Amino acid sequence: MKGRGTTLLAVAVTVGITALAIAAILIFGDSDRPTDIVLPEETPTAAVSSEPAAPGGPSGLVEVTKDTVQAVVRTLERPEAYSRRLDIETFWEGGSFACTAESWVRSGSVRMTISGFETKNVLVTEDKVYIWYDSENVFEGARDPGESLFRSADAFGMLVTYEDVLDLPKRSITDARYDEFEGEKCIFVTAKSGGYETEYVVSVATGLLVHAERTEGGSLVYRMNASETVLSAPSEDVFRLPSAE
Repeated sequence: MKGRGTTLLAVAVTVGITALAIAAILIFGDSDRPTDIVLPEETPTAAVSSEPAAPGGPSGLVEVTKDTVQAVVRTLERPEAYSRRLDIETFWEGGSFACTAESWVRSGSVRMTISGFETKNVLVTEDKVYIWYDSENVFEGARDPGESLFRSADAFGMLVTYEDVLDLPKRSITDARYDEFEGEKCIFVTAKSGGYETEYVVSVATGLLVHAERTEGGSLVYRMNASETVLSAPSEDVFRLPSAE
């Protein structure tokens, strides 16, 4: 029988999103609203602004600490259009799984192709979610209006994001600093919650998460690395649905 049943796929997608939402609620929480921050000086390689959140802030640079890091990260914004590749690994006792997620973003749309056991394609728009596998029909569903476009797309790619840092309970943040990662100026944040310790590495130049690691009891359970980031609008063809067979 060709393809998956639409009903079964819809149930699977709903269960997956619900599980991710529950996990996010358990691990992350609300943070306090910060004051204005001035980022350390950065000369980004791409044309992305790292301006302060508002004029009239403190004249000196604010040190990135566990108390100020959420305020600093809040000044960052994702580019309006970009594409990049993400290498994602999950680990468990006696095994591991690796997949690659290619992501394309332009105003109002996010497209992802996730390659692992099989290739899954996801297109998220302002009001719809479309999923299809190679040589299969397209599943179409309504997008949760209470969730941001990026969060909806990231859930399908097993991604943690820089927005997750803003949702962390302040008490869970154990360390934060401003440093370099693979030659790029970044903000590092480490947090403990629900038995996990997670390190987030956020690029100052792009506002995108470039690396993340999660451990449980000292053992690595998740790792993500970003590469091949291009800060320009992808072709409209990338966001076209496959023709109906």
